[in-house]
Amino acid sequence: MPSPLTSPGVSGPNALTRFRAPVPGERIDKNWRGIQNVAKALATLSTGLQSVRSQLDAFIKRSLKPNYLAFHPFKIYQLPQTHRDTPAPSTDWLKFRVRAGRVIVSDVTAVDVSGTGMDGYNLDPDSDFIPTVSVTDITVSSGVEAHWFWIELSTSGSSPTATLKNGATPTSAGWTSFPNLDGLHIPIGFVDTDTDSDNQQAIIRQLLRTDLIGISC
Repeated sequence: MPSPLTSPGVSGPNALTRFRAPVPGERIDKNWRGIQNVAKALATLSTGLQSVRSQLDAFIKRSLKPNYLAFHPFKIYQLPQTHRDTPAPSTDWLKFRVRAGRVIVSDVTAVDVSGTGMDGYNLDPDSDFIPTVSVTDITVSSGVEAHWFWIELSTSGSSPTATLKNGATPTSAGWTSFPNLDGLHIPIGFVDTDTDSDNQQAIIRQLLRTDLIGISC
C-alpha cells in the first residue's frame, strides 16, 4: 500500500500537507527520500508565499486609505515628509493642517471655514481630495498637552461667517468662555505634542467629523 508522507502545515498548528510515495519498487528508499525533500521544499515555498500575500494585503489597505487621508470635513492632518518639497524632520512633526468643512448659519448656506491654516482655499469638504497647494501649515510648539482647533461663528452684519481658529490657550484667542460651549465656538479637536515628544510623535484628538447644520446662535 502507498504510505503517506507529511510536512509541517502552513495555515495552522494542526494543518498537514500530505504526499504519497509511489508503489514500492527496488529503489523505494531513494523514491521516499526524494519525495520527502520535495515535501519540505513545497512547505517552505508555501510559507514564503503566504508571508508575501499577507504583506501585500496590508500594503493594499494602507495604499487605499492611509491614516492622513481619512476623508471627512474639518480633518486635522499632517502632510507626510515624502510630500514636502523641503522636508524638515525636526519640525515637520509639529506642523498641522485642517481640511475645509461647511457650516449653515441662519440663512447662510455652504460657508467654507477659512482663516489661519486654510489660506482661503475653497474646497468641497466631501470630495476625495486634500489640498496640497495654497495651504499654510499651522505650527504647534513642542511640549503642549492640548493645542486646540475650533470654528468661530459670527452673526454680526448681514453675512454670518465661520472661521477656523487655533491656539494652546483658547481664552486668549477669542474663545473667552472656554472650555464651556457658547454656541459660537465649535471645537474641532486638539493635538498633543507633549505625551510622546521624545519620539517626535504628535497625537491628534479629533472631535468633529461632519459638516455643521442648524447651529443656533
